[in-house]
Amino acid sequence: MFLHMNLDENEAGVAVWLNFGNYLKEFCIHKTHNYIPVKELFYEDCALVTGRFVQNLRDVIYNETLTWERTFAVKVLEVLQIDTSFNILTPLFNGTNKAPNELKAMALRALKNSHPDRDRTAKSASQTS
Repeated sequence: MFLHMNLDENEAGVAVWLNFGNYLKEFCIHKTHNYIPVKELFYEDCALVTGRFVQNLRDVIYNETLTWERTFAVKVLEVLQIDTSFNILTPLFNGTNKAPNELKAMALRALKNSHPDRDRTAKSASQTS
């Protein structure tokens, strides 16, 4: 999926776009479908990096081919946090019944469900019952 942005004569938009692309360059989707940070820099256009990120969001939300990894959920929330003045994620929601606040809620639920203490708490509860 490619994002088509009209940034002609929009210096602020260009700056946010480039910062967003650079922000995501250190992350990629691994073959095992885990969203992991990598130390090697990507030599890709910002649009490709962002497009991959948004495509994987789409896979998580609609196709359910990826799962909400904890680091992925954190990154989604960070992106939503910085994506206020120039909504780069808008194409994800066009023509759907989803909204950015729903995505935020989904990511927060994923974080809650992946809390490191969750399994330990569940085991403790089952042992005491």
